[in-house]
Amino acid sequence: MLVKDVMTTDVVTLTGDQSLALVEEGLGKMHFRHLPVVEDKKLVGLVTHRDMLRLTASPLDAQSKMREDNLLEYTYVRDVMRTEFPTALEDTPLVKAATAMRDEKTGCIPVIDDDGNLCGILTMTDLISLAIRFLGGK
Repeated sequence: MLVKDVMTTDVVTLTGDQSLALVEEGLGKMHFRHLPVVEDKKLVGLVTHRDMLRLTASPLDAQSKMREDNLLEYTYVRDVMRTEFPTALEDTPLVKAATAMRDEKTGCIPVIDDDGNLCGILTMTDLISLAIRFLGGK
């Protein structure tokens, strides 16, 4: 089985010049945990829910809401995106990609073509859905 057999192809993406307020909205309302960052179609970064949690102010700080609002409004994706993370090609064996996810302790692997263009994303949810299918569930 190959990555392309399981990956999600309808991927919501970000650009580096978008504010973190937009990212927060996407992660919160749409329940995404990983958002690839692209320039044209080329994958240049990744922002995760965990990255956003690291940026939030402490609720113990009396001014935290104001600080967090300012941070989200005036900080951009390019300032916080990861630029080093595992990727896979569509024809990568699924077991190799899943092993990389486990070993790197990451919840996703963006899938690219030979030119570095984003084709899809393989997530833990995709792998769990596959496991459920193999176990006879729906």
